[in-house]
Amino acid sequence: MRFKNPEVICEKCGAIDQRRGGIQRFCRVCNPLLAKQRKLAWQREHPREPRDKRMARTRVMASKIKDFGAALSQSEAKGTKLLPQPDTKGCAIQFQLSYSSLFSKNAIWNLIAQHGKPSMRVRSEVKGLRESIGWLVKEALGGTVWPQGKTWVDVVIQKPNHKSDAVNVLDTLCDGIKLGLGLDDRWFAVGVLDWEVVKDRGQVLVQLRSEHTEPRELCSNCGQIRPLDQFSKSTDNDLGVHQVCKVCTRARTNGLI
Repeated sequence: MRFKNPEVICEKCGAIDQRRGGIQRFCRVCNPLLAKQRKLAWQREHPREPRDKRMARTRVMASKIKDFGAALSQSEAKGTKLLPQPDTKGCAIQFQLSYSSLFSKNAIWNLIAQHGKPSMRVRSEVKGLRESIGWLVKEALGGTVWPQGKTWVDVVIQKPNHKSDAVNVLDTLCDGIKLGLGLDDRWFAVGVLDWEVVKDRGQVLVQLRSEHTEPRELCSNCGQIRPLDQFSKSTDNDLGVHQVCKVCTRARTNGLI
């Protein structure tokens, strides 16, 4: 940039220097010295807080930010709204329990030494969690018997952060549900598996639903789930029916298969 007067006389030392700006008052030697003096003067007028006070103020601010985020996530949580509406012709129950890292399938097994060799065992904490889930299921049933048949398991996980997998809760959860229903988990089907982040007091929301109220049996020949009246009577089965339905039995009798 060209100036009308290319030189400047320093107001501090009187030296002549090349102009580098339109309002330049000092030479390149005095300017940094004066800037440092101004900075030191400002620091004397505005002394810095002790480190412990600054750290305390930082902790208070961090705590307020964390509490705000927790309250916001709690107020905007959808919860049971994420669960589907059950069929009115069937049966359904709901229960919930607090989220815990013990739900993860990575927390199920514990490595121990047995007879000098490594062995895997289910952790006692996980066993306790399964039993708690079983008691919650029984309490939700209220003394009624859940019908044998395909059972839809809907789950909403309110996890505290985005570091864990919602899918990992299914193993422990289904093991506990099996204890409560008295139904083998081969009948279970995952209907909805959803998640949301709730920073504080997250829950595991569970809904079990069935499309019928009477027990069903699965035909070992055709693989269809049918009412019990479509099976012949038998004393070899707990439900008192054969494992092959009447349709397959009739086809075999008539020589169709």
